[in-house]
Amino acid sequence: MLPHLLWAQKLSFRQADSLLVARNHDLKSARWDVSSAEGQLAQSRRYDNPTVSMMYNVRNPNNRRWLDAGHDGEVDVQVSQPFSIGGQHTEQIRQNQSLLQAARYQLQATKRDLRTQVHTALIDLYYQQRQAEVYDLEISSAEKILAACREQSDNGNIAAIETQRIATMVYQLSKSRTDLLLSVSALQSQLCLALGLQGATTLRADINEE
Repeated sequence: MLPHLLWAQKLSFRQADSLLVARNHDLKSARWDVSSAEGQLAQSRRYDNPTVSMMYNVRNPNNRRWLDAGHDGEVDVQVSQPFSIGGQHTEQIRQNQSLLQAARYQLQATKRDLRTQVHTALIDLYYQQRQAEVYDLEISSAEKILAACREQSDNGNIAAIETQRIATMVYQLSKSRTDLLLSVSALQSQLCLALGLQGATTLRADINEE
């Protein structure tokens, strides 16, 4: 096992799904859109409240003075109530119902797409980490062979070209392992971003192949 994976956070499909629902920013935004559409629909089902306006002594009818602050004036109260005509109220409700349904479909689509991306990344991480462990074993064995060959080469028992060939093999294995670890790091960053984990979190894919 890779040394840095000894203290890595294990991540299974179930854990990934739970973190995705709880922490993913895109899912939170999609849920807010649904809540907003629900509020719009609830509001459209209600009729507008009456509007009441009041004026006192704009013109006093007793002394015919304008804006008179006396106590013998009159109060003018006006009440207005807007009404939708031609089925406008029903149409507005129908439109908001469609918007709500669209928001719910978008939430489900977002959740499905993100879940697919997370599962795919987790599977890739699992096999790449296993491949990196194989590289570690191969490199360890090749380095032991290289050390023995160099010793024998120094004693004149093995041609220098053979030692160079093994050294080249060790270099190529190390380079392939480095490239693989870069890909592993990218997958870990992708998962951390999608699941709302700290960017420096080291993840170890926990998958039962059976």
